[in-house]
Amino acid sequence: MTTPRVYTIKAGVAFADALASGLYDRAAGDPLALARTTIILPTRRAARAVTEAFLRVTDGKALLLPRLLALAELEADRDNITTLDMGAPDLPAAIDPLQRQLMLARLVMARRGDFAVTPDQALRLAQALAELIDEVHTEGIDFAKLADLAPESFADHWGQTVEFLRIVTAFWPDMLAERGMVDPALRRVLALKMRAALWLAAPPADPMLAAGFISADPALSTVIAAVARLPQGAVVLPGLDQDLDNEGWDEIEPHHPQFGLKSLLERIGVGRLDVAPWPSAISDTSPRARLLSEALRPAATTDRWRSGAPVAAAALDGLIRVDCETVGEEAEIIALAMRRALETPGRTAALVTPDRSLARRVAAALKRWHVEVDDSAGRALGETPIGIWLRLVADCVVGGFAPRLLLAMLKHPLAAAGLKTEELRHRVRLLERSVLRGPRPGPGIAGLKAALSRAPDSAFENSREKQLLQNLLDDLDARMRPFAALVARGGGDLETLLTRHAEAAEALATTADEPGGMRLWRDQDGEAAADLIARLCEPSDHGLPDIPADRFPAMLGALMQAVTVRPLYGVHPRLSIWGLIEA
Repeated sequence: MTTPRVYTIKAGVAFADALASGLYDRAAGDPLALARTTIILPTRRAARAVTEAFLRVTDGKALLLPRLLALAELEADRDNITTLDMGAPDLPAAIDPLQRQLMLARLVMARRGDFAVTPDQALRLAQALAELIDEVHTEGIDFAKLADLAPESFADHWGQTVEFLRIVTAFWPDMLAERGMVDPALRRVLALKMRAALWLAAPPADPMLAAGFISADPALSTVIAAVARLPQGAVVLPGLDQDLDNEGWDEIEPHHPQFGLKSLLERIGVGRLDVAPWPSAISDTSPRARLLSEALRPAATTDRWRSGAPVAAAALDGLIRVDCETVGEEAEIIALAMRRALETPGRTAALVTPDRSLARRVAAALKRWHVEVDDSAGRALGETPIGIWLRLVADCVVGGFAPRLLLAMLKHPLAAAGLKTEELRHRVRLLERSVLRGPRPGPGIAGLKAALSRAPDSAFENSREKQLLQNLLDDLDARMRPFAALVARGGGDLETLLTRHAEAAEALATTADEPGGMRLWRDQDGEAAADLIARLCEPSDHGLPDIPADRFPAMLGALMQAVTVRPLYGVHPRLSIWGLIEA
């Protein structure tokens, strides 16, 4: 078997640029050499970064690029990779994640006694169960020893948990078997293992690299190990710490940033000191990497700080430490630093954090300067403008058009009610000032109309203002009536509720010049919301019972929370928020 070839690019070097530089030099002027090379990368974003790096390395010259393959493409369909696999066994289809969530929710709701839950709670529990199932498949374990995990002191409580988890240990496998399907994570594992076996059995004739992986689960490790052992294969790791002594390396634990790389090397079967530096014209002479290595030294070996060689003072050049009292202050300072970077032409800046709360705060702070930052993790659909709008419409109707809910809905930028936006804002301010600042109106639009009729004439500058509000409430009643009537009946099946709700949201978003559908479903978040609603309205066998009207807004929120929206355009080209893989 071929000895595995594993390289690393130091942490202080731009990974994509160094990778492109090394491959370009290796091609030695052969215009087809690069085109014959396949590079497997962790994400599609990484593939775009490597494409841009080749443009920088070649100063924008025309070039036949390597085949850049994101991991998601490798997992999805073996026929997308190579034609060497003809005759390999077909893999079972993966169940749609949304259908799985709905089916698991049905199983959760079927539980009785202490496990009785509302539909929205069932959906959230179903999502958690789905994540547990995928994690078990990804890590290559099973539920066989589940009952023995907890000590005897927790026996009663753990027994209830084990009983609940029978949903995924007993009932769910049978439901999948009936459909001839598997969980998405299991299909991914099967696809990756088959890929590794086929490559080792019939190695590709052209060069192949796996680059940019900072960790890997067992199935992905199998593929990376196979690539490392191909006759023309290699693995290029980012930022492997080769400055740390062996004692420190042995003490690295799961919370350490290098633990993923350590585990990956162990699964490949390569020692850390056997990893070679990637040959590239781009190098780093900064002592910063050693400073970071020592700063992150495992606690068990920090006594080496006294006896080891000192870190060069130059390692601190340009390094600033800021102590913040609150998370809000931290976000403000980061946003200011990123905004300041834009003052220098061509300069880029990125926030690297796994903390989603901090990332959202920084992105919100940058919007004060009308700067939309590229956040690699995206946002949940429920946190986007269209997601918030859909939830406001549902909350308002289900809440009986209570003043607070009504004003929140009508003040949303998407609200129009057939008027020009500024005209609606004028009428809403008039409604708030003249009708809602007093005794609470009765429920529904009928209650609002009654409150308007009781309002004294002195609350209006002229009779026309009162008529404008009467017209607004009549129009609102007409637009929301089908959905409000369904809510008044106590709810219904999920498809009918979603259809009436979407119709009401469209009707209320209609302006004097543009239909509501054109406004709601056109951007990335709108497309994601339309796709979610369409999929939920498709005929299926999830068998959810009728949804009580008062639980519909929460259920809608739970469904939207599972959908991630990532911007495709409109973000600033020089600012980014990255997770660990992207960084």
